[in-house]
Amino acid sequence: MNRSLALGSATLLALVLTALPGWIALNRGDAPAPDDRDLRVARSASAGSENGYTRFEAASQAARLPRDGPTWDRFHAFRAGQSWEPEWISELVAQNAAATALLRAGLASPAFAFALPGDARAGNTRVATLFRVQQLIALAGAQARILLRDGNSRDAIELASLGLRAGKRLSEAEDVDLLGLAMARTFQSLSLIDLEHAARSTRLAPDAARRLVLVLESTRLRAEDWRRAWSIEYERLLADVDALGAASSSAGIWSMSLESPLLLLPHAYRWHPNQTVAVLAELYRGQRRKSALFCADAGLAGDRGADLAQATRLTSALAPNALGRLVIGQVRARDLDRFQFDRCQLETHASLVEALIAAKAYSDSEGALPARLEDLVPRYLDTLPLDRYVGAPLRYARAAPAVYSIGADLADAGGGASPNPDDPDEPGLSLAF
Repeated sequence: MNRSLALGSATLLALVLTALPGWIALNRGDAPAPDDRDLRVARSASAGSENGYTRFEAASQAARLPRDGPTWDRFHAFRAGQSWEPEWISELVAQNAAATALLRAGLASPAFAFALPGDARAGNTRVATLFRVQQLIALAGAQARILLRDGNSRDAIELASLGLRAGKRLSEAEDVDLLGLAMARTFQSLSLIDLEHAARSTRLAPDAARRLVLVLESTRLRAEDWRRAWSIEYERLLADVDALGAASSSAGIWSMSLESPLLLLPHAYRWHPNQTVAVLAELYRGQRRKSALFCADAGLAGDRGADLAQATRLTSALAPNALGRLVIGQVRARDLDRFQFDRCQLETHASLVEALIAAKAYSDSEGALPARLEDLVPRYLDTLPLDRYVGAPLRYARAAPAVYSIGADLADAGGGASPNPDDPDEPGLSLAF
């Protein structure tokens, strides 16, 4: 029995060894280079001394904001309405007046561009710059709360909208990437919180409400900005793919990622750069397409849960283009669709604040909330704010009272008791004034 089994195993091994060279020969050829010109970014000349981003960098360097955790906890408690320390906030505002002036100068500059970071240090510098700008925007929102308490609603609203304008400017920057858009989202989210507070804290005339809604509409991030950022990310990925392909002939990269038997296979068999790039191009082309759609229409979540373990199994390691499969699996595992959900969340949050502003102005004028959101048009709104997850008007619960979105799960839960714009499944805002 054992002798027969050994003989059968030897025969099978001989057949595999005989067939393997032919299989390799059939599958070692790569595909033609893909046409990805639609994913390339057209760049303008450098902005030079007029570059608004250099003002952002100067503002970051001039900022005199606290760095320790307890002080920031104290600051956020003020912003959240859990404490009232106007003298301390006013002192911070005075210390950062020069930095805020530089930030505003950057917003007013005719051009705004930053080069892609060439190394980790440049990337870290950009993150630090944008984080300090974020802190200055948060400080402006805190100052707005003091002005509202003093009855200066005009200047308060201008300060509260600083993050909207900074986020818009950043989103339009030359070479903005997904990190840049993530920071732009954060800037705008801060302003949406501050404008919600401002709207609740002051009496709004119909014309003032309309002007404020127009500011919100004019500072929305555009689909073309998202599409450009996806192209930037694609170009950056191609550079990484080229470097990976050049290194793939060494044993080191395989010992870290795939089983050593793959080293026995020809390099042209285990690495098909054109096939790999073609798949990656389709992934990023798909994200560009989704960026112009409502979440419900974009077919999201299709890339979630990618099985990276599959790429490390021996069977996959011996398949043609094993390295390319690994790269594609790693990109899929990034869950690219989460950026689309983040986009819809920000856009819907802006719609919720627009509805709140118009409803507050209606309540101030009429003494009660409208029976329907449609009653806000045309005196308080030009058109009804849309739920950007589905492209339909927001839902209104007058009895709650609140305004809601259907949320990322695209399921109507009927409204919650405590509406929250950050609730992913059912974002909402209370209309209790």
